[in-house]
Amino acid sequence: MDQAINGHTEQFRSVWYDTLSQLGYKNNVDSIDRKEVFLRNSYIATPKALEGLITFMNRSIATVSQSTHLQLLLSQDANYREAKKIVAESVFHSNFYQFYPFVFERLPVFYFYYYNLSVFTSLEQYALFSNEEVDTLFEGI
Repeated sequence: MDQAINGHTEQFRSVWYDTLSQLGYKNNVDSIDRKEVFLRNSYIATPKALEGLITFMNRSIATVSQSTHLQLLLSQDANYREAKKIVAESVFHSNFYQFYPFVFERLPVFYFYYYNLSVFTSLEQYALFSNEEVDTLFEGI
């Protein structure tokens, strides 16, 4: 939670908890606040964990799609420090970044921790699987 608030102001907390509440998660969700976040577009998961995550994410998308309240909430200014106006205009059709990507990128983190699935969380653990040749392919993109 601290990392999210640093990147998006205290408003992130209320957007996050309201979203989780609308998804049906109201109890013990704050216990995950201090877990290390992994903001990566790729990770390795067992087939069972991945199937569960896909179901969870599809249900999350459907819930947001059917909720005017969540759509309004997630459409607010996310106060992203590294925002680029041209990207905001192109992606969000506004002059600011909305909360959608920042909430949805954290939902897998929530899912894995909430359901007590094993997660590599440290840079030391990451180094075990690092592939320097592959890691450098996408530099500067």
